Amino acid sequence: MPFDVGQKLDISSQPEMLDATQETQKIEALREKIKEQVDVKFSESLTATEMAEKSISLCRKWLALKQPCHPRMHLLTDCGKKRKSFLYNSVASALEDEKATLLNDTGTLSTKLKEMEGRLSQVHELDQNVEAQNTNLQTHFMEARCNLEHLNENISGMPSITLDKTLTLIVDIHQGHQVPGKRLELQLGAARGGQRRGRRWRARWPGTDSPTGPSLGWPHPTAQYRCRQRRRGSS
Repeated sequence: MPFDVGQKLDISSQPEMLDATQETQKIEALREKIKEQVDVKFSESLTATEMAEKSISLCRKWLALKQPCHPRMHLLTDCGKKRKSFLYNSVASALEDEKATLLNDTGTLSTKLKEMEGRLSQVHELDQNVEAQNTNLQTHFMEARCNLEHLNENISGMPSITLDKTLTLIVDIHQGHQVPGKRLELQLGAARGGQRRGRRWRARWPGTDSPTGPSLGWPHPTAQYRCRQRRRGSS
């Protein structure tokens, strides 16, 4: 008895609303089943007429099977293309957003670097000013020390009474009781220990060319007098 494919594998009555993936799987299963059945039937001895009928029947069934599947294959192809396009657009959009973020971060970083450079330059200027002031202070301290040492050498041999009178006169000169530029000649008595006998000391108003004025770098006369008074009080 010849095998009739249409009696058992009639797929034209299946619903058209099945999912495309399920339809493809069913078609593949039917194809495998048909192939197995055809192999079994062709293994038997058939006449030429039966072989021709089987071939015609298979061609008809193949055309009937291909006809409903062709639109679905196009639909699957379109879905695949749309899926690839969607993925490509999503990746491209994500890359564009990341690029914009990186550009913004780069601009912010450049601005911060410029601000840091400006602050570093200000700190460098402050450091230079501090170093200059430190150098000036050290110079003033050295000058004051030299002035004190020189003053100590000059007044170490003076009698106490003469020294007090001299300091009083210098204070009066500084306060304006004497005319600026007027020479003040003081005859010094015998120094302590017999030193500097008969030496004359000339004083001039501070700020003029005088051996006892700013050329020697003496400190303020009032400061000298107070320093001497403190020394005498401590002794």
